[in-house]
Amino acid sequence: MTVSERQKIVQSLEEVYLLQLAVESTEPDSSDTESDAGSPSSPDYEHPPPSATVLSILQQLYPRRHLNERLPIVKDGAQLRLTLTKIYCRSVSRAASAKKRL
Repeated sequence: MTVSERQKIVQSLEEVYLLQLAVESTEPDSSDTESDAGSPSSPDYEHPPPSATVLSILQQLYPRRHLNERLPIVKDGAQLRLTLTKIYCRSVSRAASAKKRL
């Protein structure tokens, strides 16, 4: 099975996201420190953590997952018979294979 470029990108982003979460969990909370006493402390000036940015990129990738428009599947008697016939043939084939092994 080959891995597409899209899958490679998603895997890389997932790794970056997990690593960033680990880094953020070990960093002290910025509200606990007094190092930036001169900067405004209102929520309007807070930036989202880098992990949130990576997560939003992943969210943007997944909605475009389907290249073709989703169409309704016709569910009539012919489709049902076809499906049940395939299931029946598989089960008969498996049963025959099991008998041969015995």
